[in-house]
Amino acid sequence: MLRPFTLALVAALAIVCVASASAQVVVQGGGGAYGGMRGYSPSSQSLMYLLYYPQLQKEIEIIDEQKAELQKIQSEMTAKMTEAYKTLGDTKIEDQQERQKKYTEIYQELGKETEERVNKLLLPHQKKRLTQIMLQMKLQQSGYGYGFAGAIGGDDVAKELGITDAQKEELRKKEEEVRAGMQKKYQEFYKKLQEETTTELMSVLTPAQRKKLEELTGAKFEWQQYQPAQPAVKVEKKKKD
Repeated sequence: MLRPFTLALVAALAIVCVASASAQVVVQGGGGAYGGMRGYSPSSQSLMYLLYYPQLQKEIEIIDEQKAELQKIQSEMTAKMTEAYKTLGDTKIEDQQERQKKYTEIYQELGKETEERVNKLLLPHQKKRLTQIMLQMKLQQSGYGYGFAGAIGGDDVAKELGITDAQKEELRKKEEEVRAGMQKKYQEFYKKLQEETTTELMSVLTPAQRKKLEELTGAKFEWQQYQPAQPAVKVEKKKKD
């Protein structure tokens, strides 16, 4: 996040928005040149995607006038990010955490401004379709054991589906179980793949060479995952009056 800015200024802004927002279906008033009706309001995440992916623009039927405005927004956000970064650099803040805090504030502020401007640009049916696509993406990514409970258990989606608090908790626990199972399967798969690859490559060596290599490597050493012991937390007892 603190690397010197290059052409990826707006991309950095997008990353912050993606990390701080999720694709949600929110019913609110429209507005702006293309609004005026009640409809779905995409999140910062999906709105930032709109700035970069022509396929997404085509799917939600962005017209040429809107494309021009999106390009304008992207250009202006890049300029603002450049200026904000320069200004912050001139302040010479030495504390790393304070500098990181300032960067985050800049990204969030510009992300909010971008969200508001793009939201006003979209028609209700475009907002609805965009939110549907972003929800699809979240559900597809959940195949790795992450995100499904959050996607389904989010306030708006949960309300639409009638998800109870008990189901939210069950989804969370089930996701943890699935994730643990997936990790175990991955480990087993890659271990087997590594063994097969090694056997295939070792076939190039002569028996004498393989034996010599075994002598060079010695007894097999199995790496174990290391987790440092957590320091004990000392709890001070309150003195009785």
